[in-house]
Amino acid sequence: ERVGLPLPVTLTVVSDLLDALDYAHRRTNQQTGQPLGFVHGEVSPASVMVSYQGELKLTDVGLARSTLELERTLPGDSPGRLSYQSPEQVRGEDFDARADVFAAAVLCFELFSGERFYGSKPADEVWQRVSTGGYLPSSFARLPSGLRAVLEAALCADPAKRTQTADQLRRELLASQHEARPAPGVLRSLMTAL
Repeated sequence: ERVGLPLPVTLTVVSDLLDALDYAHRRTNQQTGQPLGFVHGEVSPASVMVSYQGELKLTDVGLARSTLELERTLPGDSPGRLSYQSPEQVRGEDFDARADVFAAAVLCFELFSGERFYGSKPADEVWQRVSTGGYLPSSFARLPSGLRAVLEAALCADPAKRTQTADQLRRELLASQHEARPAPGVLRSLMTAL
């Protein structure tokens, strides 16, 4: 039984979030046309805001990085929230936009299920599970099979085997939930009611 947000609201939030990430990931230098290599690196509930007009805002972009920045975050010095980081981030390895896809998938699970991905596990246990990869909460099995398959691919520990883009994840999530679609105005109505 679904205990999270109503499905149209969840799909709207998830779709808007993945749209925002896809836009940022595809940004290019206006002079050269070269990809900026933008990585948010901090995708979590705290970085997703919904305005009273129902518009999703992706915040904390000051912590983001790109291939053009002069000072790079040192390996192992990633400032992200542990429960949403990808295995490669936690291990201090170089990471790219696929780390944001992983974090978005964790957030998607939480929105669809109404539960925290790592529950109330202590930080050292979360770190161990994230760094080795492959962890799925026991409640993951209660998600519809199509949704499970999409999220499992996006949560793959190996970035090369993971869902490659935020847009791909958005399209696959919407296809897996074909019986419900994001509803225009649903967030505005919810925010007004709240």
